[in-house]
Amino acid sequence: MKFSDMSQSKYLQKEDVHGKVIATIVKVERENVAPKDQPPEYKLVMSFDELAKVLILNKTNMDCLREAFGDETANCIGQQVILYVDPTVMFANKRVGGIRLRAKRPGPGKAGGGINGPAAKTSGLGDINADLNEMEDDIPI
Repeated sequence: MKFSDMSQSKYLQKEDVHGKVIATIVKVERENVAPKDQPPEYKLVMSFDELAKVLILNKTNMDCLREAFGDETANCIGQQVILYVDPTVMFANKRVGGIRLRAKRPGPGKAGGGINGPAAKTSGLGDINADLNEMEDDIPI
């Protein structure tokens, strides 16, 4: 038995993500994430079709979503993202690891995808790097 198995949370944690997880966004809403005996703390949370738990969105992940889909949260609905654990995430000056996401780009030959296809957002080398990152590897990015 593991201690981590005994601490159930309705929120997605890094221990819940194994490898790269492709997930379809079904809802983005504001939710009180504070424990029951604490003052309210409202944050954006994201629900996925394929996952039972919701992801609390931090600034880095919100910036990624905004860059990929625009500033309106409704634009995220129906979009696919790749969730992965980034072991270099820092919190309180300690490396603790955390969940990161990026937009899933259609593969070559699909509408709107690939390096040569039209892209919703273009930012020079960043788009090429994102496409290269789609390759299957075990190296965290």
